[in-house]
Amino acid sequence: MTNVKYTKLSLAIAITIGLGLTGCGPKIISAPTLETNKDVDYKSNKLANDNSNTHMYIYLDSAVIKPVVINIDNLIFDQLAKNTYGYYKIAKGTHWIGVLGAENSSFMCINSTTNNNLLYEVDTYMGIMDARVEFKPGTVEDMKDDDLKQIKQKNQNIASSLYTRSAESFSVEINGDDEYLLEIKHNIDEKINKLSIDKGKGLVIKLSTLSKEDGNQFGRYFWGLTPEAEKYKASIKIKSEFLINGQKVDEMISVKELTGGIFGGGKSNMYSLVSEEVVSYAICKYFNEKFPAIRESK
Repeated sequence: MTNVKYTKLSLAIAITIGLGLTGCGPKIISAPTLETNKDVDYKSNKLANDNSNTHMYIYLDSAVIKPVVINIDNLIFDQLAKNTYGYYKIAKGTHWIGVLGAENSSFMCINSTTNNNLLYEVDTYMGIMDARVEFKPGTVEDMKDDDLKQIKQKNQNIASSLYTRSAESFSVEINGDDEYLLEIKHNIDEKINKLSIDKGKGLVIKLSTLSKEDGNQFGRYFWGLTPEAEKYKASIKIKSEFLINGQKVDEMISVKELTGGIFGGGKSNMYSLVSEEVVSYAICKYFNEKFPAIRESK
């Protein structure tokens, strides 16, 4: 099983970075806990062959400071902490999965027609403020570990997310002329252009701000990795509307926070995370681009 182990050396490095760059002292690294399902453990009775359904398991077995958010098809939102997993019964077809960490995000656009058991791991490795995440195929051996417990879930059934008509072109519009919206728009344009998708009105992505807090960069720098830095965090909440032939067909809400970083952290990372989330979802659902849609490099 893959584990991120915070050894004495890596902890010393983290303390040095925390003292020297992010403020006065480091936050103690501890794994958050989540309520697990004590009544049903799907891996014990569904991991065997079942030709009638496609079963998907997403697990996390390594250390994080904050729970990792799992977004499936922009419909289901769950959280994973160390040694937890989510179980989903999914319709055959195309699905988008976003793993949204504190420092970065990782995405997949998958097709569930070829396998009855889909296993995926949220792997982690050391970042500045928290573990960074990587979403990748998992193993049966990992899933059979007794330490992995299923999280409490409200919804486990997922229909196909594939839009029936693929868009042939795209454009991005913003509501307002704020610099951060222009930056997000530029990031989206740049990322989709790399996929050689034509500019046009096939798919229109309209961006608007639901909320924005600038926080205090000096406060984030001074308090560093301590809980006190939360008081000075920056945050942004962006709504992305998707229109086909002038008709709204979908929307996505992206929420990002900044609680620290080198010299208090720069807000451009929040804007970059928003653009990556929107682009990976749009090209999977409306342009049928398979993984890797967006993939973080170490």
